[in-house]
Amino acid sequence: MKIKADVNLIIVFSAFLLLSGCATINTIANTNVDIDTSNLSRSNAPDASVNVLVMVTDKRNFIDGSEDAKDHSINNVPAYQHLKGQEARVIGRKTTNYGYVGRARPVGHLLLPENQTVSGLVKAAIESVLRENGWKVLDNESERTPKTNIIDVSVSRFWMWPDPHFVYWTMYADITADVMNTSLFKNPITITGQHNENFYTDTTLYLGYDNVLQAVYKAFKADAKAKLGTPSKPVQTIKKTRRKAR
Repeated sequence: MKIKADVNLIIVFSAFLLLSGCATINTIANTNVDIDTSNLSRSNAPDASVNVLVMVTDKRNFIDGSEDAKDHSINNVPAYQHLKGQEARVIGRKTTNYGYVGRARPVGHLLLPENQTVSGLVKAAIESVLRENGWKVLDNESERTPKTNIIDVSVSRFWMWPDPHFVYWTMYADITADVMNTSLFKNPITITGQHNENFYTDTTLYLGYDNVLQAVYKAFKADAKAKLGTPSKPVQTIKKTRRKAR
């Protein structure tokens, strides 16, 4: 019968979609992505003397309804409108290329758990690095004194997005923040972390979100450690001496 043939055709077509990775339910729903911060330094060195207080501002620019997965954005579909006002937890988009030849269509979102925010994660990473480099980091603003150096951190990028190819997906992640204090650093210091991985099925992509986030967070922390320097030699204030020509 024609109806039975049509049903069989739908089943075969659905199976093809699942095997090809073009679109599955995993690309539609929002997904929580967790990050492990248990290895961050939380204690100051005994001889740390320069007091600093880290203040982080999330200044990511969300483009309403953007169809470019690289943009910070929230889908305009009514089902996702509850996320507006929760941008502090939104860190990425999912995509599907089904029906969109040559480009990916953003659909669901990647979210941090309710106990984490972008500014909180960046603050934890910067504070950890400063402690490791010998700075005395204050935990609370109530500990602030007239001699406390305020380190302002402005986050411009904290985003993950997949780019679908013919037989695999590439998951990209990018964290960018500017660290500023005119007394300690001559110029703002841009800290970045970037990472990408290839995944060959929707399932491995779905299971790999946490690993990609952990890797880019680690890269961001490593860049901060290299660029922020120590209290006696903040990187931006080190002057290079030129050798005199003989």
